[in-house]
Amino acid sequence: MSLVGTGSPQNEALKGIVCGLIYGFSTPLIGHPIDSIKTRMQADAIYAKSGAWSTFVGILKNEGVMGLYRGLLPPLIGSSIFRSVQFSVYAYCQSHSRDVAWLRAEIPFSFGMETRVITSGFVASAARAVIETPLELIKVRRQMGLKWHEAPSVFQAISSPVREIRALYRGFGVSLLRTWGLMGSFFIFVDILERKHVELLKVPFWGAWVKGAVCSAAAWLVVWPFEVIKNQIQAERNGTTNAIDRIKNVIEKRGGVLGLYRGIGPGLLRALVANGASMVMFSHCTACFDEGRFIVPGR
Repeated sequence: MSLVGTGSPQNEALKGIVCGLIYGFSTPLIGHPIDSIKTRMQADAIYAKSGAWSTFVGILKNEGVMGLYRGLLPPLIGSSIFRSVQFSVYAYCQSHSRDVAWLRAEIPFSFGMETRVITSGFVASAARAVIETPLELIKVRRQMGLKWHEAPSVFQAISSPVREIRALYRGFGVSLLRTWGLMGSFFIFVDILERKHVELLKVPFWGAWVKGAVCSAAAWLVVWPFEVIKNQIQAERNGTTNAIDRIKNVIEKRGGVLGLYRGIGPGLLRALVANGASMVMFSHCTACFDEGRFIVPGR
């Protein structure tokens, strides 16, 4: 049930790739319609003052069911890639630091958490952000009905690769902060659950679901303002507003500090449903490795 087993760093990394791929593929399949509602609430002026239900009804009325699945392909492919990298890097770092004394040292006032949990989460989050940022930008812009590239045509986008790469990494700084906070919090919450609530996690199906759903929802609560700002920056047509100006704009014109938590309802619902279900699949996959049902080279 643990995210990291007792195998070699190479074997744990391979397990992370395979199981993370399954986790990453299932999450957008299950949660994308809810994610579309959240994004439109945060970045679409049409739904700037609409609740989740009103936004859902509006999308169905104006765009049909396919409006909820607009922009699915980038996260479907991207989530499979960056989550496999994320879990693989985390598992490798955790296993590789197993015998490093200072990384095994407990952090004061953390109820027994080791330093390697924080450092592994930090490295895994950075690896994820590099892969995820351009894919998130394409997803957000497709959800908003915008072109994902800056140039007037795809041909011109291909002929100006440097410009387009810079455009694809719009909002990278905010994305990196969001991902550090999100995945750092997620791995910390998982570590606490795995150490303090062992019996709960042994319950078939529900143990894994609680781990994925509760830890993901709690982590999103920590970083939600960064998610709001990231989506607004990536949905801009000209990309001229920086993060600080966008935060000021949200606070002044979109409900004060509470505006930074715009769309939190659909966001938490998506985390509870999609991440809970995905963690069930992830845990089943890791169990197959640990029980020898999958052959790991060199094991």
